[in-house]
Amino acid sequence: EPRLLTRLGVAYVDRARETADPSFYAKAAGVLERAGRLAPGDAGTMIARGLLDLGRHDFRSALGWGTRAVAANPDLPDAYGVVFDAQVELGRYQAAVLTAQAMVDRKPTLGSLARVSYARELLGDPAGAVAAMTQAAAAGSGSATDRAYVQTLIGNLHLGAGRLAPAEAAYRRALDGVRGDGLAEVGLARVAAARGDLAGAARLLEPAAARLPLPATVAL
Repeated sequence: EPRLLTRLGVAYVDRARETADPSFYAKAAGVLERAGRLAPGDAGTMIARGLLDLGRHDFRSALGWGTRAVAANPDLPDAYGVVFDAQVELGRYQAAVLTAQAMVDRKPTLGSLARVSYARELLGDPAGAVAAMTQAAAAGSGSATDRAYVQTLIGNLHLGAGRLAPAEAAYRRALDGVRGDGLAEVGLARVAAARGDLAGAARLLEPAAARLPLPATVAL
């Protein structure tokens, strides 16, 4: 069943992102290749293959899969999401802004509004970025992990503007949704460091780095 294989492939991609274990990318590639052979014109499988290539930093290939998915089904917001993410990574910011608008025009969901927020940030509109990200959080769609991630992004926007109290509040909302969210824990540590509490920041970072020793977390 191609759809089941595609769902399994997406789950492997998610697991690779959560654990930083690249073996899950190899597993995802195997099942998505099978799904593609069984249903070569399926837009959902194309989106999944784009997500896989984004995870593996093959952004040109991801853009190709996203573009093909849009052509196969122009009404799927997730296809535009793959295109947007690839365009941003390739530095094609003006094109990414248009893609984000096309995505939100299809459906103003958590994912599409979050990308509108990022597009506004790229264009130097931090207030507009916070507004769109807050709308994304209010959209209420997506998994608990997705909602926690959006709260973390809201925290990052506030922190970047030096607003420590709202940044801390957003990171804590993220942790209320998903306990052990490493990105939110790192955010709280950055808030503590900005307040001069380096020992407190280190205490927050140690368990996050132990679970997922990403270089940026360990360096911080």
